[in-house]
Amino acid sequence: MLPQIETLLTPSGRVSLKALEHIALLCEAAEFAVFLRRPVLAGSGIQPGALAARPRHTPTPNATHLLSFEPAPEEEDVSSEALRLAIYPLIKEPGAPRAAHVFTIGRVSGNDLIIPDVVISKQHAIIELGEQQRFYLRDRGSTNGTRLNGERLDSQPRELHDSDILTFGRYAFSFLAPASLHARLTGA
Repeated sequence: MLPQIETLLTPSGRVSLKALEHIALLCEAAEFAVFLRRPVLAGSGIQPGALAARPRHTPTPNATHLLSFEPAPEEEDVSSEALRLAIYPLIKEPGAPRAAHVFTIGRVSGNDLIIPDVVISKQHAIIELGEQQRFYLRDRGSTNGTRLNGERLDSQPRELHDSDILTFGRYAFSFLAPASLHARLTGA
């Protein structure tokens, strides 16, 4: 009997790669998909680029600049072993107050995926579950942008597909269906 995926979530919404590898080796892809229920964001790398201060449009006390991130053109991701081990299932932690069909990404607590970095906005992006188990990504007006397969998004939702690359600021993730994750974990 497999555990509930929610019992494996850390406060940041992450699941241990070792735990997922162990579970994937114990079951077939179909059973793993039932266990996982939804796709995951698997860390893939940190984009190279530069940070620069820029003035805020609306001045606030004690905060006169934003840090903007400008990706370097035509370069590979910088290896980040910690990020490559990060797996975030698109599910809520038990007792989460937000709607089950909405998965939020941002810098501060209260988001489903928390990336505590200055290049990530407090409310950076959102993934929504639509009809027929389709997932949609949209930016929430972030300073440093949300990209889907390298293309910068706006507030219009864009449908996600297996193995798409999602980039929030400088952090890149692969959007993986449960069967794809199972294949990667088991070497199938």
